[in-house]
Amino acid sequence: MIQNVLDRELIRHFAGNPNLVLPSLNVHRYPFPEYTIDLLGLVLEFALPLIFMIAFLYSAINIIKYIAIEKELQLKEAMKIMGLPGRNKIIILI
Repeated sequence: MIQNVLDRELIRHFAGNPNLVLPSLNVHRYPFPEYTIDLLGLVLEFALPLIFMIAFLYSAINIIKYIAIEKELQLKEAMKIMGLPGRNKIIILI
């Protein structure tokens, strides 16, 4: 409203007519729809990081399990003793 009053006075001053009639200004709030709570967003906000963490933990636990089994059975060392070429991957079916 202050900006409107200043603009009107400047226009009247530079127009040279202090009795100049300018159109009125009506200010209203912009019509936004009412705010609704998005339940899906709230659920995903907490569930999505948990799902990612569980997926990471599952794969990490399996990798650690297979490493421990290989170390326990000493398959790589036994292959070296027998003179077989070393492989990078040993697949253990359990």
